Amino acid sequence: MKDKRFSIAAKLIRTNEIKTFSEIIDIVPKTVVAKELGINPERFNRLLATIDLFVIKDLVKLAEVLEVDTIAVLHLVDNELPKRKARKH
Repeated sequence: MKDKRFSIAAKLIRTNEIKTFSEIIDIVPKTVVAKELGINPERFNRLLATIDLFVIKDLVKLAEVLEVDTIAVLHLVDNELPKRKARKH
């Protein structure tokens, strides 16, 4: 059975209250997301640190788990990229 926090995150994505990928982790713990996606938690942590290394397959699966459009998840990733680039400068 899927963690109920995914439904909360999905609602916030649909209402544009979640703007970046990392905000999903503020609602659903990393370990829960990793397990649902079938990703090793250590690998998932590395992906979160370098979000552009996520593969489309994993993002599509996350969209399915959240029951949102894949493009919505891709927008969250895209919104995360400038945020991370700004931190590096």
